Amino acid sequence: MSSIASGKVDLIQVGLTTALALGFIAVVARWGGAVCSTVARWVGNQLQVGEAEFAMAMLLLFGLVCLSETIGAVAIIGAFLAGMAISKSVPHRVHELSHGVTELLVPFFVAEIGLHFQLKVFEDPHVVGLAFCWYLSPSPQSCLAAFWAQAVMGKRPRSAWVRG
Repeated sequence: MSSIASGKVDLIQVGLTTALALGFIAVVARWGGAVCSTVARWVGNQLQVGEAEFAMAMLLLFGLVCLSETIGAVAIIGAFLAGMAISKSVPHRVHELSHGVTELLVPFFVAEIGLHFQLKVFEDPHVVGLAFCWYLSPSPQSCLAAFWAQAVMGKRPRSAWVRG
């Protein structure tokens, strides 16, 4: 995506990166939990390692982080998908052990994203206008989603404006 900031847009590369990222997310979201449940049972039964499920969770975390970076997505996407995949397939103890790792790694993921930020691109007023439009665009959608969710849950729709 850095080609966009430099003024050259390779639409094929943007499309390929988008397709790979969406495919990666769809595959992990659809089958990640089932695969993790099977592997977690096997790891727990076969390996004679203390906290084997935790070790497996960390391998999955770093593996999906590397895979997401390889396909062009940011590392935190892989970390999120790893957490989503193992959330229901490991014992509660793994969640307790992972809490410290989460507090350690999240600042690094956020800093890694910030390191790609190039302030110089905002010298162009068109970029500033595009950024402003992009910033405002989620607001109507989030309000509509909040209204819909509250209607489904039987709540007062008026409070959706506060969340949007």
